[in-house]
Amino acid sequence: MTPDSEIRYFDHYEESRISHLVPEGVGEVVLQTPDARYYDQLRRRFVAVRRMYVLGAERDIAVAYEIDGNITWLVTVFPLKEGQQQNRIQSGRWGAL
Repeated sequence: MTPDSEIRYFDHYEESRISHLVPEGVGEVVLQTPDARYYDQLRRRFVAVRRMYVLGAERDIAVAYEIDGNITWLVTVFPLKEGQQQNRIQSGRWGAL
């Protein structure tokens, strides 16, 4: 993702944001200023993760995304469960970028 990338959204993104009670704008913050970026070997997508205060607590929020030229497509956003990030790294599903 480059600073001049256009951000677009899969229909599923808004559904996941609402179902996980993630406030508007959080996905964009995670994408633009992540603590870590990964490649999800199973889903074949990129994942950005950032720890932030959301939903009344500090938690890790993940955003799955795809890059198509100058367009970054946000696919889904969700809070990670305790240990979920580490489990996906240790299993080899998520590889650090």
